[in-house]
Amino acid sequence: MMNTPPQTDLSPSGSSTDSTCSYDFSPSAAAQRVSKALGLTLNEMQILYEELEKCDEDPILVFKANNQWVYTANPVNTAARRDHILDEMARWEMCQDERRDSSAERFLFHFNHAEDIDRCKKVFKGRFREAFGVSADAKNEFAILANMNPATIPDAPALGETYAIYKIQVRQDDFQRLTFFYL
Repeated sequence: MMNTPPQTDLSPSGSSTDSTCSYDFSPSAAAQRVSKALGLTLNEMQILYEELEKCDEDPILVFKANNQWVYTANPVNTAARRDHILDEMARWEMCQDERRDSSAERFLFHFNHAEDIDRCKKVFKGRFREAFGVSADAKNEFAILANMNPATIPDAPALGETYAIYKIQVRQDDFQRLTFFYL
């Protein structure tokens, strides 16, 4: 039996609510934890689980849309624009007519390496600036640099929340929250 570190809640709020559970790196545990953190439906959770069971790629980026992004005062932020951005991510560096989200359109994105996710984010920050929200940390850093009160900086919602699930072995996965759509 392997000694495992204490479990922390990886919810988007970042609060640590459970420090007594141990990690379970199985695909079903990763699917359950990511589903809970992102508020996935039972159908989405089932799709995620099935994909983790049959896949041996590393990593998978799980995306959950932020509906606040569509309903902001920015007229550019529409559901069609969100879908376009996600379709571009699905085709990023893929051969013609291939998508990295083929089994779960605009939901699960397969990447060959973790570095590919970082490169994709850099490209998308330049192409789709409106998709990126301002994290609390970025807001505070900017406020310090500009000698402003962080509360006076308007909130900019992110396109959505993301988690990366990494294949450790054929039957084991690990996961982490990614701030893909945050500056």
